[in-house]
Amino acid sequence: MVSVIPFVLLMNWLYYKTGRNILVTIIFQFTAGFFNEIIATHPDSKIIQTGLLLLLASVLFMLDRDFFFKRMTRDQENSGRFGTSMLFNRD
Repeated sequence: MVSVIPFVLLMNWLYYKTGRNILVTIIFQFTAGFFNEIIATHPDSKIIQTGLLLLLASVLFMLDRDFFFKRMTRDQENSGRFGTSMLFNRD
């Protein structure tokens, strides 16, 4: 259950960074579920997966601090311009 939190944070980050493209988050969700079923992860390996998700979410928090902690203005919210720069663009 703990892995849901960083997973959802990653999905939301992808959603906003790709200009609110829902297809990207659907593909991300599908591939994560698909590989979990194909690999048939053991409960012990789920702990490792959760740790890796937490690590990735922590790195995103440090690298893209403004995205997670800066308030969005009403104009940015309505226009969808907050986080619409290209994925991994460091502008």
